[in-house]
Amino acid sequence: MPRFRVMVMNAGRVERKEIEAPDIDTARQTVGSGGARLLDIARVAEPGRRMAGSGWKREAPFPLMLFSRELVSLLEAGLNTAESLEILWEKADRAEVRATLEGIRSRIGEGRPLSAALATDPRHFPPLFVAVVASSEQTGQLASALRRFLEHESRLAALKKQMIGALLYPCLVLAVGLLVVVFMLFYVIPKFAQLLASSRGKLSFSAELMLSWSDLVGAHGTLLATAAVLLLGALAWSLSMATVRARLIDVLCRLPKVGTYRTLFELTRFYSAFGLVLDGGIPVPEALRLVGSLLGPGRASALERSLADLGAGQPLSTVLARHGLTTVVAGHLLRIGEHTGEIGRMCGHIVLFQDEELERANEIVTKVFGPVVMLAVGMVVGFLVVMLYLPIFELAGGLGA
Repeated sequence: MPRFRVMVMNAGRVERKEIEAPDIDTARQTVGSGGARLLDIARVAEPGRRMAGSGWKREAPFPLMLFSRELVSLLEAGLNTAESLEILWEKADRAEVRATLEGIRSRIGEGRPLSAALATDPRHFPPLFVAVVASSEQTGQLASALRRFLEHESRLAALKKQMIGALLYPCLVLAVGLLVVVFMLFYVIPKFAQLLASSRGKLSFSAELMLSWSDLVGAHGTLLATAAVLLLGALAWSLSMATVRARLIDVLCRLPKVGTYRTLFELTRFYSAFGLVLDGGIPVPEALRLVGSLLGPGRASALERSLADLGAGQPLSTVLARHGLTTVVAGHLLRIGEHTGEIGRMCGHIVLFQDEELERANEIVTKVFGPVVMLAVGMVVGFLVVMLYLPIFELAGGLGA
């Protein structure tokens, strides 16, 4: 029977425990019948399986963007926060989403502000989102703050889509080329080698090499195919691990210009989020701490050193430039923002400028990297085709002589 983890208020104390019930509604009724007040409820995941479903699928994430858009629409329609959350809870069609919203409503019912209610569930509500909500509580403009967050996330999603789109075509070409090479190695060459078996010992080195490969496939084809499948499976499993992907990205970033574009992308995310929280009225040091998670490990440590220097009274633009957290243009714009008191607005200009640089980088990848990959695949396939035709030319030359 499914198990549910619940948090209840019982005799003035908060208790956490697990109960068994056929579904989440029955679990709520069970808790209520005992006289305790339900604060939060979530289904306990079975080992290796999805919480509320069949098969081996991952649990679907909380739809933060959809939640934000719907909450903005309800707030702008004139409803207050509690009424909006109640409507969203009623329309939720997934038990996990309903449980999350029920927990938020319960915490707000205890008198907590919305930001504090969201902060207790960091799995679904990242610190940046909580900070945006907290900043709006000082001004009473929650809908406007959420709209700025949605614009920020949409901009980042567009950047990621552009970068993925730039790499998609070369990767498809590489995959198709690999399939063609495998087809030729394991089917075309062995079939073709049967025609040349009677001329063994009279052909060139490349032809003899092709015949040797054909013999190897004929004798151990099943073993080679199994090894290839296992190798591809191990490769796919390795790429599913975050540590392996991180190391692969580090290796790729050593290529010319790739590391520069990665830095530019990180800094674009950083300044976009930094400007977002500054516009909400959060002080500069606290804003830097909140957006530090958007930086890689190396730059995150640089940000910690920057915060120490900033605490010593040094200017923001000087500190970030010293620790490699700006570009030339970003540094100049930050200095302007310090003089005018509009650092948040200058961060917006920095993001727009760096967006244009990233777009140019995507164009370069599309126009240069794709043709280079096609050329490499064409050279490999062409080499195999030449190896196939050379023995025919040799035999034809022998007949002519």
